[in-house]
Amino acid sequence: MPKKKPEKRPEGQGRETTARETAESMARKQREISVSEFFLKNRHLLGFDSPRKALLTTVKEAVDNALDACEEAGIVPNISVDVVQIAETRFRISVTDNGPGIVRDQVPKIFAKLLYGSNFHRLRMSRGQQGIGISAAGMYGQLTTGSSTKILSRTVTGKHAHYIEVQLDTRQNKPAILKDELVDWKPEFPPVEEGDDPLVFKHGTCVSIEMEAAYVRGRLSVDEFLKQCAVVNPHLQLYYRIALLKGEAVEDDSEKRGNGESGKEEKKNAGKPASGETVKDGDENEDEDKEEKNDSKGGKKKSIWDDDEFDEEDDEDDDESESTARCARGKLKGKKKRQNRIGASGKRKNSE
Repeated sequence: MPKKKPEKRPEGQGRETTARETAESMARKQREISVSEFFLKNRHLLGFDSPRKALLTTVKEAVDNALDACEEAGIVPNISVDVVQIAETRFRISVTDNGPGIVRDQVPKIFAKLLYGSNFHRLRMSRGQQGIGISAAGMYGQLTTGSSTKILSRTVTGKHAHYIEVQLDTRQNKPAILKDELVDWKPEFPPVEEGDDPLVFKHGTCVSIEMEAAYVRGRLSVDEFLKQCAVVNPHLQLYYRIALLKGEAVEDDSEKRGNGESGKEEKKNAGKPASGETVKDGDENEDEDKEEKNDSKGGKKKSIWDDDEFDEEDDEDDDESESTARCARGKLKGKKKRQNRIGASGKRKNSE
């Protein structure tokens, strides 16, 4: 059969080609990337890559800010940390301190604007420097639950406290104030000893954030961080309270392998043979018992060190040690004979 010739397509009906970009079209697509937009897509860089780590990072940032504020103002810090589980994966973290407080105009910028702080340009060491931590925690809570960051703050000279709810505008990196009002509030802490009155201060700050998180006990938990924080800061009066739903506490997997589960498995497998072992019959066990009884009647119980093989090895070792000692004695005798010969030849020369 003769091959058919390909049909010619009419002009204008070829393959559709995409329009190539030009310098002008690419220039129209360029736009500025906000800092908050970048961290929103890359929140793992701020320590919010998992629910468990998000809870720890939020508590850490809030406690560090409270310690820095009290240290700069020369106040002995009293810090209260409350972690309350609202739902299965939802927590509310509240941190209260007796610091100098925050001026009302600075509250929205401190808690809802990234890269805003007072320690970045100072040449001194401090816990927080970049002005990202607590704002990123509020942004993570806003992203996961849609709730705002709630702040209560009162200064020494203020007659009332400021209650402000803010959210972060991720496109412009600016705070959006949802609520702003004056309230009668003072930071209050539980008494140190039972029967005493609670500690009430005229100044302080309280920040509360709701977020999706996970509470897991273990080495990288909130409990361990606060314990280490209290050890490093012996002057700190720390109050910690956690309220969980029933049956929601989870143990750390690494600690389970090292302590909890291994002990349980050992108890379960105590009566079971290992994979490489064989189960002995009852007759074999009876024979072994008879041998042990006969050994005990004849005298002392035979131990594994009474075997003839070990005795032969000990005899060989004794023979080797004796031979080495003989060689050493022979060498010493040869040296003494040489020295005597040298001494006798020297006396002869002197007499001549």
